[in-house]
Amino acid sequence: MTGITATQGDADQYFSGEYESELEQWVRRRFRNFCIAYLILVSLALASTLLVGEETATRVLVTELVTGLAQLAIILWFLLAIRPTLDAKDRLIRSATQLVVILSLTDVVAAISLNVGTNLGNNLMFAGLFLNHLLACLFLPWTAWQSLKAIAPALIAWWIHNLAAALIGAWDEGASGELMVAMGMIQLLWLGLILFMFIPGILICWYRLRVHGRRFLADRLGRHFLSMRRELQQARGIHESLFPEPLEEDRLAFRYLYRPETDIGGDFVWFDREGSVVRLLLLDVTGHGLPAALTVNRIHGEILRIRAEHPEGDPALLMSLLDRYFALTLAPHQIFATGIAIELDTGTGRLSWVNAGHPPAFLLGTGDAFEELGTTAIMLGAQEPGAFVPDQQETHIRPESRILAYTDGITEARDPDGTMLGIDRLRSLIRNADPDAEWPRQLRVFASNFAHGRFTDDVLAVSLEFRAEGAPS
Repeated sequence: MTGITATQGDADQYFSGEYESELEQWVRRRFRNFCIAYLILVSLALASTLLVGEETATRVLVTELVTGLAQLAIILWFLLAIRPTLDAKDRLIRSATQLVVILSLTDVVAAISLNVGTNLGNNLMFAGLFLNHLLACLFLPWTAWQSLKAIAPALIAWWIHNLAAALIGAWDEGASGELMVAMGMIQLLWLGLILFMFIPGILICWYRLRVHGRRFLADRLGRHFLSMRRELQQARGIHESLFPEPLEEDRLAFRYLYRPETDIGGDFVWFDREGSVVRLLLLDVTGHGLPAALTVNRIHGEILRIRAEHPEGDPALLMSLLDRYFALTLAPHQIFATGIAIELDTGTGRLSWVNAGHPPAFLLGTGDAFEELGTTAIMLGAQEPGAFVPDQQETHIRPESRILAYTDGITEARDPDGTMLGIDRLRSLIRNADPDAEWPRQLRVFASNFAHGRFTDDVLAVSLEFRAEGAPS
């Protein structure tokens, strides 16, 4: 329907199919009800004419009866023959407008035949046009412009009749050309003033469409919001099932804390253990919410494929194959990721890693030992396939060491002034914290206190603890 309000435009944008169907059914019902109401009014008018027929001139009686019967026939034709064949709201509106035009023109013809050049005819015609327009606006879901189009032919026909009658009368009386032009201008001004008579119907049309669009949008948003919440809860359950279980053993402890900005997000941790070798992968996909979570789901499947085909693969191989996957399938959609892959042999203490554009992980040793597992490669998907060259770094760690990794939701937490926490502040907080803290939670506490509890990104914090032989869990 043309001319709908901005709110209805939003409904069309998000629920276009549903709104089109709703409008069609709404217009169809309104068209039917208008026909029925008009049939009742015309029938009552005919009955009234017959009851007072003895007091009415024959010409008037015949004209009113013929006009009423003609209008009944026209309405029944539209209601029973035309309306059922219409399958779109635009055709329904067009047909309803045509019906009002025809009914109004029959009133004009009847008024002209009965009251040529009399004030009584003008008054009756004005009243008839006003009631026709108001009744149609009460039932039909027109726009303001459509309501005027429906009444315009009858109004113009009556105006032309009055103008012609006035000019002919003036000509017969020998009026000058200037006077006749002035009379024409007066008739034109009169036509403009008459348009104000239809303002009530126009306001009704405008208000009805506005309210209908808002109610529809509110109803659909409510329904779709609840449906979306249920689906997001299900999606969150599936998404979280991809994450590993925490691990607590004599020689090893793996813990993490994940808080997405919305229900689900684009941070991901993968953990695998094979004998004395453990592998840890932390990824941060660009974006937030459902799109990022769908990307994580795809990456998880790719990680499983890589591990199945290369069970002995080191961090360099894992990150190289992941970069190829990103470059071929995700980078064309502007989806990239930072990440850090870590491999620890708990038998020898050998630690190797590749950091692809990710914030540095921290290695806390005994005493004041403190190292950073910094960047060794560019972010995943940022280059052409095969151009990724990871620089795998290695070191040896002793028992009672801890590895702390996190996503940039920690370091990019901002205080009320817009200042970021940053790596330097985080490094200082970690150095001065209790070394036996529950580190994933402690990292989030650092960021939450700095940002006053307001996060603008997903937060994932991971700790991997290499324990001494016989150390308490």
